[in-house]
Amino acid sequence: MSDNVIQDFQQRRQLDKMVDEMADTKTEIALIEAAHEIHRSFPSTLILRAIVRRLDTQNGQLRGGLARLAVLLPREEIANALRQYIANRHNPSQGRTTAAMILERFLDETVSPGLVSDLHDSNDAAFQSLVEAVEEGKR
Repeated sequence: MSDNVIQDFQQRRQLDKMVDEMADTKTEIALIEAAHEIHRSFPSTLILRAIVRRLDTQNGQLRGGLARLAVLLPREEIANALRQYIANRHNPSQGRTTAAMILERFLDETVSPGLVSDLHDSNDAAFQSLVEAVEEGKR
């Protein structure tokens, strides 16, 4: 029993490390390859939880990685999880906006206006992505 708990914990730590490392990728190809490696290496249920835990990230590259991971998961499961996250008004606005963008842009799912009507900071994620793109262009 305790061996399984330890193994599950180690697997989750490894998954968390690999997901967090997507923030350090430099190209879209590297981001997609990292997402596919994660998908091959871990069960979908663990990946789904890892995505949801990071939806409020400030890192645009990681947000893109979460989206790339989301499209690899069973569609109904990830769409339901993202909708539930958006519907919970206690979740951060940034995370709810990221969840809505993943649903609309990557999963081609419609987000009910009622779910996002209260988002006051809905431009935060888009603005931050623009700032990051400008900074990268300067390099």
